Amino acid sequence: MELSLKLNKRDLRTEEAIRDEIESILNKYGLKEFFKINISTSTEKIRVKIGKGRPGPFAEYRSITKTIYLLDWEIDAKRLKKEERADGIFPLLSTDKSIGPKEALVSYKYQPRLEKRFNQFKSVHEAAPILFKNIQRVEAIMFLFFIALIVQGIIERKVRMSMKERGVKSLPIYPEYRRSFYPTTSKIFYNFDGISSYKILKNGKVIKEFKDELSSIQKLLLDLLDINEDDFNYKNLLLDPSGTIQKCRGFSPQLMII
Repeated sequence: MELSLKLNKRDLRTEEAIRDEIESILNKYGLKEFFKINISTSTEKIRVKIGKGRPGPFAEYRSITKTIYLLDWEIDAKRLKKEERADGIFPLLSTDKSIGPKEALVSYKYQPRLEKRFNQFKSVHEAAPILFKNIQRVEAIMFLFFIALIVQGIIERKVRMSMKERGVKSLPIYPEYRRSFYPTTSKIFYNFDGISSYKILKNGKVIKEFKDELSSIQKLLLDLLDINEDDFNYKNLLLDPSGTIQKCRGFSPQLMII
């Protein structure tokens, strides 16, 4: 230890000061439990001239006994061995009471699910670096992204569970009607892109309204999500005070005034 070279000098001339310095160093690196420290002492007698001036034939001296502190240390092999056995162990908590420790670990180790969410976080939701001045703003926007990912996961889970219950192995939701065995929320929404609802107004009153006809795959997706077709088409279109129709879900509202 470099500390050994600093003993008996300046601020390290007492046992208490030396122990405080040792404890400070070990705590800094988190190694206090792995070392056994021993401070031993020895004495040294030195002669000191009494009075000022250069030593002469009639100079008088007095003897002083000085305490010298020595530092001995060794690694606690048993404690280190115990720590090696526990290295890498961490608690794994689960809210699913139906699975055991092994199942929980297997589920945790299945990283593709987590990696897929990170991929969607950057691609589907287009998350990008933003300059914020404090951590609270970062936490706020990340919270919104996480809520979006949770809702996205719930939609995917609902569709896939419904497919399994009904024996539907795949859905032709990709371009050119290519089939998907594990539909993602972005591809599900893609199939509703461009659908429009129309309202004809006369003197500020709706005199006619109609909508695009849903395809068979769109109807199947709504059915798998347990969403009623009428609710999807009409109740989610809102007319704001300015007279324009707000766009909701997959619909692109069109307005004709006569």
